[in-house]
Amino acid sequence: INDLTRKATAASAIFEVGKKIALDVVFKPKTTQGPQRYEGALRLVVVDNQYEDTIVQLIGESYTDDITLDNIHGLVMADEPLTIESGQQTIVEEDAPVALSNTINFGEIHLNESRQILFSITNHHQKDSVRFEWPDHPQCTFSPRVGHLHAGCTKDVQVTFKTNKPIQLTKEKLLCSIIKITFDRPVNEVPDWDDRMRSVKWIDVSAPATDSTNAETQRSNRPARKKVVEADIEPAHQRIEEQTRILDIYASAVADYCRYKCSEFEIRYFDTAILQTRIHEYVLFVLHMNQ
Repeated sequence: INDLTRKATAASAIFEVGKKIALDVVFKPKTTQGPQRYEGALRLVVVDNQYEDTIVQLIGESYTDDITLDNIHGLVMADEPLTIESGQQTIVEEDAPVALSNTINFGEIHLNESRQILFSITNHHQKDSVRFEWPDHPQCTFSPRVGHLHAGCTKDVQVTFKTNKPIQLTKEKLLCSIIKITFDRPVNEVPDWDDRMRSVKWIDVSAPATDSTNAETQRSNRPARKKVVEADIEPAHQRIEEQTRILDIYASAVADYCRYKCSEFEIRYFDTAILQTRIHEYVLFVLHMNQ
């Protein structure tokens, strides 16, 4: 984008009646160009029908940061229609805002059902390790919620939305605390850690003796073993409080009971004789949860 010397890329497709085609538009700025704004256009041309041409504005901004949230994907909410210009109109919004990349849309969810969305958190530091901590939220649960992230490492985070009562979240801000940490030994000797990690141990369990015969049998046999799963202890570290920052992410979701609407609210039958049948048809619409 922004490079006027590059030739436009053309592709064609044939649409059958009622057919839908998805187009993937990838934005990948070059690291050597530094932070800047990119603009471009995607033009959809209908053969032999110039009044159905459509131009879609493409806007992106590149940036650099030490800690980033990446690969955030969510559903498109019903109240977020695509804004396009059709016909021969040309897009000229030079200061159009860029869509936030840290927004998660869970879409419409039934009560007591859960929906998961996966994204990643990356530490771009060359040497520094950090500790991250997501908040406790009544509807949104993060896994892992607390963890360490060594220099140059990436960790996947799963956020789950679930509720048992009707609620609507509209760009609910969720804050992640990031703090620099140090260790008493080299980083390559410190294991990775987050609150999901567990260790399995087997411990000896001695059954109580009921009589002398059972006691003699137990002494001659190997002791019973019990499987125990324990949470890994967080490695010892020191926090550098003056190097604390906040990362924010926005969550949107609608959870409610299904809503319906009838095309007719009153049905009146003509006079009907005994043993005669009259049938009346009507349409039942399923509404969006936020309507």
